[in-house]
Amino acid sequence: MRRGCGVVRKSRMFLSTNDSVNRCHTPTLQPEAHHAPNGNGSGRSASRLSLCLLFVTLASSFLHGQANHVVISEIYGGGGNSGSTWKNDFVELYNPTNAPISVDGWSVQYASALGSFGNFKTYLAGVIQPKSFFLVGEAAGAGGTRDLPTPDVIGAIAMGGTAGKIVLAKDTLTVTSVTGLSVVDFVGYGPTASLFEGSGAAPILTNTTSAERKSSASSTDLTLGPGGSEEKSGNGWDSNNNASDFVAQSNINPQNSASPKEPPPAIQAGIGVAYFPPVAVK
Repeated sequence: MRRGCGVVRKSRMFLSTNDSVNRCHTPTLQPEAHHAPNGNGSGRSASRLSLCLLFVTLASSFLHGQANHVVISEIYGGGGNSGSTWKNDFVELYNPTNAPISVDGWSVQYASALGSFGNFKTYLAGVIQPKSFFLVGEAAGAGGTRDLPTPDVIGAIAMGGTAGKIVLAKDTLTVTSVTGLSVVDFVGYGPTASLFEGSGAAPILTNTTSAERKSSASSTDLTLGPGGSEEKSGNGWDSNNNASDFVAQSNINPQNSASPKEPPPAIQAGIGVAYFPPVAVK
C-alpha cells in the first residue's frame, strides 16, 4: 500500500488485495481576500481528513488477513458416510488474487490427525483463474445422495471424517513441516490434529459439516451460507491461524472451476473507490 493518505483496497465484501490503491486527496488551502475566516472551512477540512484516515485504518485491518496465494478454502471428510449428503470427500481451493495461477506439478497431501505425510497424495494440473475455485474430489463412501460438481482433479484419498491434516504443496515431494519451502497452504482440522497453522486446528468435521475458510475476520457460518452477507465474497481470509480462519459449515458447497467467480466480476469492477475532491477553506 502506498503511504500517505492513500486508501483502501476496498471493503472485503468484495475486495481484492491486488487491486490498485485509490488516492485520497487532502484539502487544499486557498485563502480568499474578501471573506473573513469563520472556521467552517477548517472544520470541513478536519472532518474530511478524519474520514480519510478512518478508511486507511480499515484498509490496513482488511489487508492484514487477505491471502496473496491459492488457499485451501473448504475441506470435507464425511463423503459417503452415514447421514451424509455428498458421496465423496473433497478439498476445495480458491485463488483470491487478480492473476491466474498454474498448479501444474503441485499436490494435495493428506495425513491422519496423528500421522505423517507421505502415503496419500493427489497430483494437480491446471490453472486456477482469478477469484475462482478448483475442486479436488477424493474417495467415495457407500452412502450419500449427491455427486460432487465435476472435480477439476480426481483423487482417491479417504480423508478423516472428524480430524486430519491437508497441505497444498508446490511440488509432489513429501511435506515434513507446516513451514516447508514447498508449502502453499496448510490446514490441520479437528481437536486431535498434531500439526496446524497458528494457535490451533480448524473445527472438527462431521458427516454433515465441512471446514470452510472465512471471507473476513468476522465471517460466520451464517454470513457465508445461503443468503448470508458474504455468500459470494470468496474465501480469501488467511491470518495463518487455522483455529480462527475457518468455521464449521453445515451448508456444504463444493465449488469447481466452472462455478461463478467470487466476488462476481461486476462487483469487483464497481466498488472500492474512495475519493475526496479538493476543498477550498475559507
